[in-house]
Amino acid sequence: MKSASFFSTAILLISALFISQTAQAQWVNGSSIYPSTLSKKVGIGTVAPNEAQFVVKGDVNHTVAMFGQGQAGISLVRDWATVGFNSYYSSGGWKAMSTGFGALLGCDPSSGRIEFIQNGFANGNQTVSQTYPFVIEPNGNIGIGTTAPESKLDIFAQDAIRVAGYEPFITLLDNNSYHSARIQAAHGDINFFKGIPDFNTSTYSYVPQLIIKNNGNVGIGYATPESKLDIAGQDGLRIFGYQPYMTLLDNNSYHSSRIQSVNGDLVFWKGVANWYTGGYDYAAPMIVKNSGNVLIGTIEDHGYKLAVAGNVICTELKVKLQGNWPDYVFADNYNLKSLEEVEAHIQSNKHLPGIPAAAEIEKDGIEVGDMQKKMMEKIEELTLYLIDQNKRLNQLEQENIALRARLDQAAATQK
Repeated sequence: MKSASFFSTAILLISALFISQTAQAQWVNGSSIYPSTLSKKVGIGTVAPNEAQFVVKGDVNHTVAMFGQGQAGISLVRDWATVGFNSYYSSGGWKAMSTGFGALLGCDPSSGRIEFIQNGFANGNQTVSQTYPFVIEPNGNIGIGTTAPESKLDIFAQDAIRVAGYEPFITLLDNNSYHSARIQAAHGDINFFKGIPDFNTSTYSYVPQLIIKNNGNVGIGYATPESKLDIAGQDGLRIFGYQPYMTLLDNNSYHSSRIQSVNGDLVFWKGVANWYTGGYDYAAPMIVKNSGNVLIGTIEDHGYKLAVAGNVICTELKVKLQGNWPDYVFADNYNLKSLEEVEAHIQSNKHLPGIPAAAEIEKDGIEVGDMQKKMMEKIEELTLYLIDQNKRLNQLEQENIALRARLDQAAATQK
């Protein structure tokens, strides 16, 4: 800003001096200064200063004009339109006007490219080193830290952009959909907002989409996350990929768990650290098949909704049968086998009628619900047998009492 102010002041002083001296006709006509008495114009290095009141024409590869010799000033170069600050061009290179730093503002006349160049520290009249911190291409692309910007703004730096202020933010406006997005820093939090236009007021209402709290908690669709990741939404988390999975690693025990989708199956893996390979060995203790069948400790369901390879323990097991419970045994038309028929079946087959043989159970196992039904059927049949036997015993007891009474009466008569 100081250089620009100095440049403006110098131009004003030269203009004032020129007007004053022209008016008094005190210009000296030497070998390179050509005053025009008719147009009141002055040319340096040209006899036809037609374009302006004061025209300076220099040779190529040298500075045309310099304001400030031996001190920080401004120079002008002709062949590549450039303004030098504490710099001048001589014999194909830039040099320092005085000890210190300098800068250049130039425009390529063949393309329209504008360059802002910084000169390194140098002593007076020494060649300077240069960097290009800022360029503007003819297509409007701007480069900061790069001389070949490929977008409207290319920044090449580690600390590229810094926005300071109270809860500062950056807004991105999509002119196609008239929606916007906003990234904001507020009290240590990083907020990502979605902007919805209000065409009546020409304003935007902003709704938080992603919040990264100062403590590291992340909220998606939720502004006050209480865990490392809080997701508010019915379709909360979706992972894409070939047989995608999610891994949970317990740093305390060095064990891990994994949930994976494999060809429609939901697989739960148990991982144990392998100290030789540095990785984990995974085994699948539970699989929920695409059919809905559940496998625990096995990879084959054998057509069952729940297949378990191992022991099962529970405090209560409820089995709800789809068929009739065997109360039909007590119906009047139930065909209850005689004990003789049951005995003959046992002697022939070595098991109760309607109950599977031991070999069949060893091969196919027991269906708990169906077996409970069969066992209840046998209990109810046994109850009927007991009732029948009880009736027979009662009848025999009554007949025995009557027989004793007659015998006692007969004995008394004989006496």
